[in-house]
Amino acid sequence: FFFQAEDGIRDKLVTGVQTCALPIYGDPRREPGQRGQLRRRRARAGADQRGREILPRASLGFDPARRVTQAAAAIDAAHALRYRLEPVTATFTGVHAHDGALPDWSAGGLAVAADAWRAADAALAAATPASDWEAMDVELLRGHAAIRLSEDAGTHGVRRNPSLWAGEAVFSLVSLMLRRYAPAADRAEALRSRMAAIPAFLTAAESTMTAPIPAAWVTKARRECDGARRLLDEGVPRWLADESIEPRPADAIRAGATAARAAFDRFDAWLASRASNDAPVACGTAHFDLDRKSTRLNSSH
Repeated sequence: FFFQAEDGIRDKLVTGVQTCALPIYGDPRREPGQRGQLRRRRARAGADQRGREILPRASLGFDPARRVTQAAAAIDAAHALRYRLEPVTATFTGVHAHDGALPDWSAGGLAVAADAWRAADAALAAATPASDWEAMDVELLRGHAAIRLSEDAGTHGVRRNPSLWAGEAVFSLVSLMLRRYAPAADRAEALRSRMAAIPAFLTAAESTMTAPIPAAWVTKARRECDGARRLLDEGVPRWLADESIEPRPADAIRAGATAARAAFDRFDAWLASRASNDAPVACGTAHFDLDRKSTRLNSSH
């Protein structure tokens, strides 16, 4: 089944993202070391470190006892903000403090996030890096803040792209099911929590996406809704059995899967009435130039 990752090209027929092939459930015939490996969007080094830094600073040449500079504090705060606002990305990255959450992409939530990113960018801009490493981190994080502000304010991101919503909801569950980074009981509780959040998350999509949606984007998002139903109907029961989840939490997850499936059904039906053959698909020259600049920046580092 095919879901779409958040990153990538945007053109007339692609909903703003590169497509990645992702199985609804891992093939039990694969070797243990291969299970849970994703294409495109996969866990980084240190993904098993719950709530701790991804890699020890000492292993990257940092002095653990170094003085915390103004730039370092701004960098750490920006990373913490990103993980809080992008909890599914945090899970895939290996930061598990937000495993039970989904992002708040409601109109109010986007406004709060924009204010937070502006404040983070101002703090980064005011900081004086004490090393080339800090200068690089500041530059990259300021670029991320600019992209987030542009995407969230524009009509080509979560304000009009239903695949981002469907994909985020699906990946929020997949990220917990494919990798055994923590005891099964912990991942089961996070799975239950995220499932419980899906109905409100998809309801918010209807309020946030007020503009007509390109028909090709709607078609892709509706296919992703179908994939979500398969995940909830077939993948989740298999995961519960494979992980030997205790009866009480398993029952709660099954109930959550039923509610989440109903939410995807409603979202799918809503999308059917939103398709427009005349809706614009371009992100605009300003955001395109910003994306191109960010791509060059990441490639150079």
